[in-house]
Amino acid sequence: MQKKGSFALSLFLKIDNLIECSVKYLLLNIEEKKYMSKWECRVCGYVYDPEKGDPDNGVKPGTSFEDLPDDWICPSCGAGRDMFDKLD
Repeated sequence: MQKKGSFALSLFLKIDNLIECSVKYLLLNIEEKKYMSKWECRVCGYVYDPEKGDPDNGVKPGTSFEDLPDDWICPSCGAGRDMFDKLD
């Protein structure tokens, strides 16, 4: 038979682990959403969507704006990455 104290400790540890896992999951999702933001070209209005990438120019879907090659340019007008603003 399990003592009340050890049962309570076991329950507490399970709850603590559940809370820790939940917080980690939420933080990872927040970071992923922040990292996978859309960016808009100030010159022509083209929106880079990381979920779509830019396959015509060798950028796979799932590539964040921050991970684009340094020489990547707007496929619509040719503007450099420095001409893009992050969308909320």
